[in-house]
Amino acid sequence: MQKIIETDRMILSTWDESHLEGMNDLNSDPEVMEFFPSFKTEEQNREHIVKLNKSYTERGYTFFAAQEKCSGEFIGMLGYWPLEIETKYTPGTEIGWRFRKKFWGSGLATEGAKACLEHAKANGLTQIVAIAVPENIASLKVMEKIGMKYVQDADFMHPKIPMACRYRKHVLYVIDL
Repeated sequence: MQKIIETDRMILSTWDESHLEGMNDLNSDPEVMEFFPSFKTEEQNREHIVKLNKSYTERGYTFFAAQEKCSGEFIGMLGYWPLEIETKYTPGTEIGWRFRKKFWGSGLATEGAKACLEHAKANGLTQIVAIAVPENIASLKVMEKIGMKYVQDADFMHPKIPMACRYRKHVLYVIDL
């Protein structure tokens, strides 16, 4: 595990085996995963951790493991990543976060996202997007708090989400760095 970003209350790092249990808890919580089409198995989480670390090695950024600074407790994941779907901003880079429920409403997502935007700018990126389902009000509020703007003509049906899923429609926000 390598510390990459530090804020007042959290540390964002690369991933290691110690994060797997927290990732399993995160990705199996029905409330955390409400806007996602499925839960993740332990094997899927393990594979995802490998993929996240590979992204960091190749690009210098990823969705990082987030830990509370004072306790070392696993919060969730937060960072930025190449946009993997076709939008009017592809190719591009997407910022995102997913936190354990006990950390919701604490301001940690906003704090960490601001630090990630600074990190992205230092890595030479000039624009970041964020996507979410319109019903995910908490994430939309974080996007606005960090200065992102809703792009009205960029709403889309997420191609990786099954047609029958009620959360297939996504909105897109953008910020120039």
